[in-house]
Amino acid sequence: MTTPLLTTLRQHLKARGIDALYVPTADPHQSEYVGEHYQTRAFLTGFTGSAGTAVVTAEHALLWTDGRYFIQAERQIKDRGFSLMRLNTPGFPSVTDWLCTHMPAGGTLAFNGRTLSRAQYDELSRALDAKGVRLLADDTVLESLWENRPALPQEAVFLHELRFSGETTASKLARLRDALGDLDGTVMSSLENIGWLFNFRGRDIAHNPVAYAYAVVTPATAVLYLDRAKYDDAFAREMTDNGVTLKPYDAVWSDAGSITGRIAVDKKRTSQALYQALSQADLVSAPEHVYALKARLNDTEEANQRETWLEDTTALVRFLIWLEQAVPAGDIDECRAADMLSAIRSRGRHYLEDSFDTISAYGDNAPMMHYRATPDSSRLLEPKGLYLVDTGGQYLGGTTDITRTVSLGEPTAEEIRDYTLVLKAHINLATAVFLHGASGHYLDVLARQPLWQEHIDYKSGTGHAVGYVSGVHEGPQRIAMMPNNVTLEPGMMITNEPGIYREGVHGIRLENVYIVKEDVTVGSDRFLKFDCLSYAPFDRRLIDVSALSEKELSWLNAYHRDVCERLLPRLNEDERVWLAAKTAQL
Repeated sequence: MTTPLLTTLRQHLKARGIDALYVPTADPHQSEYVGEHYQTRAFLTGFTGSAGTAVVTAEHALLWTDGRYFIQAERQIKDRGFSLMRLNTPGFPSVTDWLCTHMPAGGTLAFNGRTLSRAQYDELSRALDAKGVRLLADDTVLESLWENRPALPQEAVFLHELRFSGETTASKLARLRDALGDLDGTVMSSLENIGWLFNFRGRDIAHNPVAYAYAVVTPATAVLYLDRAKYDDAFAREMTDNGVTLKPYDAVWSDAGSITGRIAVDKKRTSQALYQALSQADLVSAPEHVYALKARLNDTEEANQRETWLEDTTALVRFLIWLEQAVPAGDIDECRAADMLSAIRSRGRHYLEDSFDTISAYGDNAPMMHYRATPDSSRLLEPKGLYLVDTGGQYLGGTTDITRTVSLGEPTAEEIRDYTLVLKAHINLATAVFLHGASGHYLDVLARQPLWQEHIDYKSGTGHAVGYVSGVHEGPQRIAMMPNNVTLEPGMMITNEPGIYREGVHGIRLENVYIVKEDVTVGSDRFLKFDCLSYAPFDRRLIDVSALSEKELSWLNAYHRDVCERLLPRLNEDERVWLAAKTAQL
């Protein structure tokens, strides 16, 4: 099938001699979550997930996305003329492989140069060179068809005070310069890295306290490119006091051509257009050095993050109490539940906003890992079945992300079995002791093993880094089957979130955030462990105690004691009674 938008787009492509259009999910900074102004892929396909790539030719309209979104994407694109291509799935080629097969020799592949990363450009160029395919930067072919496109945001930024950051911008710049070594500077595009380095936050992307900005740091200078309308005189003085020069956001384009020397750029975060504009520099490809600097919390950040978690999980407990009382009344749906949780959380100290749209998923909506309830899809919560809530908040003192799955009635044997398996997977990773030098890739199997023993798998990573008053999904560390060589270091935060997702039945995920800590050193061997930051009860009605080992049961009871000790002082008497019952010894 086709649609009026696809028909018009194909007419434009034909008129310009373009054989295929490549549309990633991206903004000029390669942010994971993109602001409304840059959601061109969603505009084109109808798919609203955070990851995906569309390709349109005269004969095909295809969307590639990963296992988190297969179910959601199928539903959202079915009336938009697109077919789903399942990433990392047998029988489905990657985007690049498909283009290698289907692009005509000497053909033209168009893309938006300001939103395609240099890394993506290099991959496409290498793959398509043998066929003589021309890569054409064109930021108007699709964008010109987007009527009523949202404007770029103009929200004010705010300074992240020293009591929350724990380190001045001048000190961070000094550490960055040390990390650059003999390089002559770096050009930075990553919004979360720039916000951390210069100790400010913004509101340009929903749920992500960032602002559109670029930065150039050399041994002698630091330039922050940020729209003047977004900051006040106090902000300007703070930057000046820390040795920072402020310039308009768009000035980076005129300055780029005069930057010389050996300059570090992250090809995964730098757009093809900006990379080309740095025409006089000797560009050195490397991940932005700030990733490693900010991945390990300092003492101030860790203390704030721990307090923030207590604030956030207290709100979650209050929500679970409300949910248990409200569902039998029969007028609570997924949207109303999500709104209630946000309302309870918003009363917390130093709250800014939710860290993502709450995944409020009941029954057969929960197998969609990143489901978002809408008025059209929102299901009524009934006193039966499973309800999954994946939620988090942004606070001045940290960022949270937690998932609990609860029974709304009398659980079935299958629900108990699946929940207990996921709990065992979570505990297996939570209790890991590992040698320094290990990456999350080595640990991923620990969470999957209890599920693999039952021939069950989940099509996502097991854990992601969490930013500090920043993106809820951040690098560089992660726990996943996909290889990565980032060593887990003390002070790094990472999630633990295995799951079971049965399409058409239920979805179960149990997620906490942990911080890497020193364990013991034996000779030259340095061992590390995980320390939990998240405190909320697991649903004891869904736990088959007979299926837990002695070690697993001991961990669970100790965890629930910690939940009580940390949260009871923050609750009223009725809430304390509820929590004490939910965390009683098993």
